Amino acid sequence: MTMYNLVGVPIPIENEIFSHDKQLIRKLEQISDLVEIKSDINEAKSYLDALFLSHNKENKLFEIFLLQNFAVIEALLLSAIVTYSKSFNTSTGRASLKNKKNKIFVEDSDLLEIHNLIIDARNKIYAHRESNHNQYNVMCFFDGDNIKINPNSNNKRRLFAYGCEKTDLEKIEKLFNFVIHYLESQIQSLCTNIESNLSQEQINYIRDIPNSHLVMNNNE
Repeated sequence: MTMYNLVGVPIPIENEIFSHDKQLIRKLEQISDLVEIKSDINEAKSYLDALFLSHNKENKLFEIFLLQNFAVIEALLLSAIVTYSKSFNTSTGRASLKNKKNKIFVEDSDLLEIHNLIIDARNKIYAHRESNHNQYNVMCFFDGDNIKINPNSNNKRRLFAYGCEKTDLEKIEKLFNFVIHYLESQIQSLCTNIESNLSQEQINYIRDIPNSHLVMNNNE
C-alpha cells in the first residue's frame, strides 16, 4: 500500500490576516532559521558518515580514502568541520547559534569541549593560518661542499584527519546528533506555540484552502 505524509501548503503570509500578526511572522522566521541550521548540520553529518567508511578496510571504497596522501579523508573532515561551524559563526543574512552555545551545552561539558575543539579547528587550521598544522618547513641539507636550501621538498603540512581515530569520529557524531536534537526540540516548541495561538480567522482561512492544493510526500 502506498503511504502518504501530509505536508500541507505554505502559510499564506502574503494575506494581511497573517502578515499583520508580527508575533506569528517572527516565530515563522525563527523556524525557518532553525530548519536551515539543522539542514547544515545534517549535511556535516553526511560527510562524517562517509569518513567512517575510511576505517572499514573491507569496504570496496577503502583504497579511495588512501589516494593522494589521505586527501579525500582530509577533504571530508574539512567539509564536516566547516559546515558544522557555519551554524555557530555570525554572517550577514543568516541566523547563528553562537550566542546559544552555553544554553545548548549547559548540561554536557564534554560535548562543549568537543564543540570548542571543532570551532578552533575551523578558525585556526582551515579558515586561518594560526596553527602549526599549516606550517611548511623549508628544508636544508649539506651536499658535501655547501649548505643548500630546498623550498620545493615534499614536506607537506600535517593533515588534521590523519590523526583522527574512529573514536574521535564517534565523539563528533555524538555532538552533531546532540545539536540536531536540540534544534528539533526548539522547532517543535515553536510549531506547537503557533498552532495554539492561531486566531479563529486564521484557522478558518487555512481550513478553507482546497485540499487539492495540498502537497504530499510519497513514502513507500
